[in-house]
Amino acid sequence: MSSHLGVIWALDDPGRLGKPTALMDGGNASFLAKVTSSLRDGGCDGIVLVDRKGGGLVQAAATAAGVHTITAQPEKGVFPTLREATRVFHQEPMDQESFLVLHPVNRPLVEAVTITELILHFRDGGEERKVLRPSFQEEGGFPVLLRADALEQDPSSDALTSLESLPGFYEEEGQTIARVEVADSGVVTAIDSLATYRRHFPQSYRKRFQKW
Repeated sequence: MSSHLGVIWALDDPGRLGKPTALMDGGNASFLAKVTSSLRDGGCDGIVLVDRKGGGLVQAAATAAGVHTITAQPEKGVFPTLREATRVFHQEPMDQESFLVLHPVNRPLVEAVTITELILHFRDGGEERKVLRPSFQEEGGFPVLLRADALEQDPSSDALTSLESLPGFYEEEGQTIARVEVADSGVVTAIDSLATYRRHFPQSYRKRFQKW
């Protein structure tokens, strides 16, 4: 039976927002809560947060949302970290029908219906489909869907340290990345600076940063 494991990636957090991106106010919920809700409602049957630090407010928020947490450092590499994430739910390697939904925490605007659409496209692609990426107006975005058996790569792939570089890694390897054009601009909207935060969450920005 296939498994759809949602992985919320917080390792690439550049720290430009004044607090962990996972805890930023997204209007009616934190970024972490919004991403968790989209993954869960979109069809993921398990969710893991990958973060730099154990404990603290991020871990408490993840626990409250029913999300498992693992800690890692970027230099450990994307593939070893993802293999560790899968072991939260699967002590043995995931079967070839299973896949991961890799969702950076700085993309809280992705809708659950978009994740459902991506999962359906991925499942319909058969076993040959290893990687799927959404696009909006032809710009590649996230979450990226990755078949679980793709984690068993040549050891040279373990040098990859940024999830944002994952699609480029596969392109350099000459592997085909399936593209699905979606109507959801959230897939290409990374909230990684105060300027983008202010643009997309103006009320939350004023509440946090303006004192008058």
